[in-house]
Amino acid sequence: EQRITRIKRPDYNSQSEIHNLIIKQDGKESEIEIIVPPKEIPSDKLQEVFDMAYEEILTEISGENECLSRVTKKLNMITEVTEYGIKADYYSDNMEIVDSYGNVYNKGLDAPVRIKIFIDLSYKDMTQRYEIPLMVFPAELSETEKLNEQINEIIKNQSDEEYVVLPDNLEGTEVSFVKKGP
Repeated sequence: EQRITRIKRPDYNSQSEIHNLIIKQDGKESEIEIIVPPKEIPSDKLQEVFDMAYEEILTEISGENECLSRVTKKLNMITEVTEYGIKADYYSDNMEIVDSYGNVYNKGLDAPVRIKIFIDLSYKDMTQRYEIPLMVFPAELSETEKLNEQINEIIKNQSDEEYVVLPDNLEGTEVSFVKKGP
């Protein structure tokens, strides 16, 4: 029979835990049920916790991009900072370039575009908004993708012809084509 002197509180945003215990008092034993609610962030510390959660999001959001001032790939928009039980919702000021899920639509861009992502961090009924400026650059195409785009453009310009004439030269380099497979 192990004596209990303390009970660990559940983490932020967890469910309350029910503990069935036996209490001994004056030689009598009684079964009791103790409900232990999760930890809560004190209101005087909430701004500090929001700021820490925001800093954690900033370290994660760039995903595979080298930095937020040169975005070419999907962003990693985490929806919860579990350490603090803070939820995160994202909004873009240009959904055609970056949506609320972090998808980046930059294939048709000719030049970099500056946009803003707004993050609403919330805890219970409190919300704090943060703003992240991004610079989205045109998609970085592989050499094969660039060649494919050039050839497709040539083909598109021959839309009224019965036969498509493939180029024998691309960017000053001689090219030839062979049919793949059987």
